[in-house]
Amino acid sequence: MKRKGLMFLNIILWLCIINSFSVLAGDVPESALLNADYCFIGEVQSIEDSFTIIRIHEVVFGHYSEDTIKLPDLKYTVAIGKTSLPKVGDYCAVVVKKSSDGYVVYSELAAESDSLDRETLKLKSTQEFVVRMNEYINNGHYSNQTIEEINIRINESKGFVTAAPSTPINNETANIVEETVENSSNDTDQNSETVLTALCVWLWLLCFC
Repeated sequence: MKRKGLMFLNIILWLCIINSFSVLAGDVPESALLNADYCFIGEVQSIEDSFTIIRIHEVVFGHYSEDTIKLPDLKYTVAIGKTSLPKVGDYCAVVVKKSSDGYVVYSELAAESDSLDRETLKLKSTQEFVVRMNEYINNGHYSNQTIEEINIRINESKGFVTAAPSTPINNETANIVEETVENSSNDTDQNSETVLTALCVWLWLLCFC
């Protein structure tokens, strides 16, 4: 009985450790600036089996030199719990992360768009994260400049001296930078504390149970 109880507690503790490294759900659009690799605005060129080929109109952030990108199992986020499939000729915006097999959509941040104009496009979604993504594309928060500033601030918080950003950022973007840096720091601290506590409890169980 003790052995079964110990095994059960070990499973719970390891689940806690794994969960401590997950991104806080409410920060998904903001975390994209640190954890995703690209944001694209483009047009669906073709659909081959489960892959969607997007012709890139603009790279919103990240450094990508190809004219197209191939994404597996692309679905647009339309609302909470609701998705739709892309069609040839659709305009869309997607946040993308590199994977071992190529590229994947980051945390369901993909939606059909009404245009390819970065400043005025409207994404066809009512889901909160995509709405915020839309706002960040329109107002310029999603940019390489913002990522540069975030990395500078993170390095400064760790005591590293880095060069100033190439161009100054506006107050609204500065607020996003501060929030992203703060969330990154808080997540790291929380993860470390959770892992340390879990390991201590695990060692105690091994010694006394």
